[in-house]
Amino acid sequence: MLDMPNCRVPIPSAVLVRFNWSSGSRTMHNIVHLSVPAGYAVTPANATLISQAVGNLVATFLAGHMSTSSHFIGVSMRDLRTIDQPFVESTAIDVVGTAAGDPLPGNVSAVVTLRTALAGRRNRGRLFVIPLDEGSNDAGGRIAAAAKTALDSFAAGLMNAVQSSGGTMAILNRPLFNKADCTVLRQPGLVDVVTALIRDTRWDSQRRRLGKT
Repeated sequence: MLDMPNCRVPIPSAVLVRFNWSSGSRTMHNIVHLSVPAGYAVTPANATLISQAVGNLVATFLAGHMSTSSHFIGVSMRDLRTIDQPFVESTAIDVVGTAAGDPLPGNVSAVVTLRTALAGRRNRGRLFVIPLDEGSNDAGGRIAAAAKTALDSFAAGLMNAVQSSGGTMAILNRPLFNKADCTVLRQPGLVDVVTALIRDTRWDSQRRRLGKT
């Protein structure tokens, strides 16, 4: 059996930003991207700027709807302008939930929709928020009003928080390769995000968060 090539290309102007969370014994992540200007440095200092800004949003709006076993624990960044770069970590941070209830099941999440000025699925993004507490679920099985208000405020501040170290929050369109020889069939690109919002009060599900046990 022949080994398939591991196709990679540098992506101009692109930096990956990863939000790190923990809920009980599980670690969870969200991935967003920045379109950065020439000379932008992926450093612990810039990761910490974003981490502090996102942490402030979490503390102000989400912590009251997160169980005490749920934490926002910082940001990691990866420079995609050069292939095979390691993650750069922010200074340690720990924003802890304060809600008395247990967390909802790990796969149950509110979703922040990221929209651009362009149409099509590849020009939109989604961010699955860490599971909130049981009190955030109303009697009809939807996001409770107070939790929805908090989520709306978190989403409204998200773009500025991600952009706090410079650059513009963007959707990454990844390259498409011929897997036989790594010829690039579609060049990668970035599309600026123009809005981040919670569309409705319906819970979504991310099955990978269920774990294997």
